[in-house]
Amino acid sequence: MSTLTKELKMGFDIYGIEPKLKSQEPKKIDWETATDKEKDAFCKATDKFEKENKGVYFRNNVWWWRPLAYLVSSECKFLTEDQERALHYNDGFTYGKETALKIARTLEKLCSNGKIDSIEEEHNQMQKEAEKNNKEVQKELDKLKANVEELRPTENLAPVDYPFPYNKHYDEICKKKDRAESYPFCKQNVKDFVVFLKECGGFRVC
Repeated sequence: MSTLTKELKMGFDIYGIEPKLKSQEPKKIDWETATDKEKDAFCKATDKFEKENKGVYFRNNVWWWRPLAYLVSSECKFLTEDQERALHYNDGFTYGKETALKIARTLEKLCSNGKIDSIEEEHNQMQKEAEKNNKEVQKELDKLKANVEELRPTENLAPVDYPFPYNKHYDEICKKKDRAESYPFCKQNVKDFVVFLKECGGFRVC
């Protein structure tokens, strides 16, 4: 499932549009004038609110979201071209309640029929291979650094300041890195997203 690791350059926040609420949202504070104690209390209250109300916000950092977004775009064949694209950009695209529920049903089926287990196993193996590859790449980078330090022992140069042709060689070595190592994927994250989708009343990717 190589599409799980296509590179993106953005962070993501997934917000419910009309989430089902079981408790009241904490009152907003003025971040500029609030004390550290008030800020800490607000953050704790917000975290508690989001845990109690699963459809408010789906918490994934960019590394976790990328593989999940590619899973949705590849398995949910009913999505329009715009909807598929928007999963990978944080420009505020909105998905309605029915679309969210259709995605949830699709992912639930994948979890129940064993396909997610296969994807997770395949992804974990891919990560292991990437980690092994990247260790070898790091050895090459360390060797290159040693050569530069031997040439200019007192300058402690960063790679961007390596003299030619070492700078070019550095870029060539870096191209060998396998970014799959950085992108985790697991069944539980898919199941957590399903819970969000059922409770969110539609969602927005920001």
